[in-house]
Amino acid sequence: MHVNHSKPVDNVTRTLAEFGDAFQDLVGLVDKSGTLLYLNRSGREMTAIGSNARLDGETIQAYFPDWSIDELIGRGYIDDNRNRTSGLSLSRDATLLAKDGRKIATLLSVYAHLSTTYEVEFVLMVARDITALKEVEHQRETIEERLLNACRMETIGRLSVGVAQNLQRTLDRIAGNTETALRLTPENSDARAPLENTIAATHAARIAVAQIIDAGCRRHDPGKPVQIKRVIRDAVSMAEASFPGSIEVRQHLDDAGDPIAIGPERIQEIVLNLVLNARETLALTGGILDIKLDSVDVGTGTAVNGGAPCARRYARITVSDNGPGMPEDAISDIFGSSSSTAKTADSTPLGLSAINRLVEGCGGAVTVHNRIGRGTTFHVFLPAANPQDSVGV
Repeated sequence: MHVNHSKPVDNVTRTLAEFGDAFQDLVGLVDKSGTLLYLNRSGREMTAIGSNARLDGETIQAYFPDWSIDELIGRGYIDDNRNRTSGLSLSRDATLLAKDGRKIATLLSVYAHLSTTYEVEFVLMVARDITALKEVEHQRETIEERLLNACRMETIGRLSVGVAQNLQRTLDRIAGNTETALRLTPENSDARAPLENTIAATHAARIAVAQIIDAGCRRHDPGKPVQIKRVIRDAVSMAEASFPGSIEVRQHLDDAGDPIAIGPERIQEIVLNLVLNARETLALTGGILDIKLDSVDVGTGTAVNGGAPCARRYARITVSDNGPGMPEDAISDIFGSSSSTAKTADSTPLGLSAINRLVEGCGGAVTVHNRIGRGTTFHVFLPAANPQDSVGV
């Protein structure tokens, strides 16, 4: 036990210090001036102080410069609480600056114990390293922004197709009327040259407009088929860094899974977003998260997401958990035409409506099976790359 005896440490302080090294988080004891009296083994590793170094003169402000004890033990705060508590506490994010130059994102929780005269006797602090969680949150924000951009581009694409189709009809009328005028114009007339130039320009414009319509109506990304299993494993591995120990992740990936002609970035966005939403669902209760990959033949008239997709072969990604389930109104919002990805945690899970539109844009479909108190299962159907895998018309 590493205790600085430059000042008396009462029985409560010594008792807390006895158990400090049992924690994986930073546990420290400081006096009201911020001087470190005790720092456990994990705290010494995080701060890079060293296991045998003395704490003489070390202050907590040197390691948490964006936090001050004044936040907790300011006189106004104590005065406001005198009649209600013998201690004060708070918890917030704080950056730890280690001696070796590392900057560690932490969740800092502090408790100031007050004497009967409302003087601070000691401050207990616990700091948990949340660097991995912050990185995953940043990745999630990036993915959500990319999904939102994809939705915006989809809307722009649909609008451009509509405008292009109207323009194409106008060009058809111009070309037809000009060709009629040309047929009625004598062979030796000077008016024939401008009419012929107009017809040539109109045909060139019609080709360009047809290309816009073709690009906007594509159902999935062109390119080489992608082996989806490795993409799923990479996405799950990325998300697992932020999973608490109470969540068990199981992967069942079929070695014979069919390749699909969709960019790996889109597959990763879909899987990562579903896995992170499942993590939020299981965060409080813990449980099991299952990720499966297999191939299925969808026959004519088979209902997927309330519709009848083309009869063909699909790669199916299944993400399920045994958590508390989702509210029924949230599920209806996921597939609703007015659904938005900009939802709160108490409403539709972030990104799911955008995933639904993204999958549909690739020629696939999404289904959800929800049982309150027993968990939620998402199935993502992505069309197999080989058109010969179709099972019927």
